[in-house]
Amino acid sequence: MNLGNNSMAALVAQGCSKIRWLATKVAEGVSTAGAVIALAQQYNVKMPVLTAVARIMDDELTSKKAVLELMSLPQVEEV
Repeated sequence: MNLGNNSMAALVAQGCSKIRWLATKVAEGVSTAGAVIALAQQYNVKMPVLTAVARIMDDELTSKKAVLELMSLPQVEEV
């Protein structure tokens, strides 16, 4: 299965039960997500999408709940 980023995003949004397996097969950055989150916290950088994806990968969050949380974040201007 050779899926692109858009296909992966569609599967996450639909709550695909195989997202963990797919992500370890096709997504870049799965193994380094934790390190990036640690650096972001160290430098006080907010990375809500990466954090949500990492929580999904660690079975701490469902994809449906992640989408709801991300959509409920306040809108801010990016610098």
